[in-house]
Amino acid sequence: MIPGFNTDIEQWAMNTAALLKSNVNGMTNQTKHGYIKARKYVSLAASVKSRNTKRYGEVERVIFPFAKHGFFLAVGASRGHSYKTNPRKAVPWFNFVFDSGIKELADIVASYKADSYLKAFDMGLKELK
Repeated sequence: MIPGFNTDIEQWAMNTAALLKSNVNGMTNQTKHGYIKARKYVSLAASVKSRNTKRYGEVERVIFPFAKHGFFLAVGASRGHSYKTNPRKAVPWFNFVFDSGIKELADIVASYKADSYLKAFDMGLKELK
């Protein structure tokens, strides 16, 4: 286990979740549309979280759960309409956040894991000699 790896990944996940929350609040009109509140009156911004799953003590997966109506907002679906007669437009509220965030996540993983892979590779070469 590499020290600092989990904390950097968890910090990235929290920052990305905060960006998603602010993106939802900025792209939707809470008073005009029913996007924000679902049946249980949970706002989409409040439902956005970040979770990490670990394997062998290191973060293996980062998950961003959110309310189901967030997906319907992203694809422009509405109740009672087919996709051809749908009056709503798709609001891609999470795509560009992940597009820019994945590059940052890849840099974090590469900075920690590249050194450990090189060390393992060097050890393997020494054993072959």
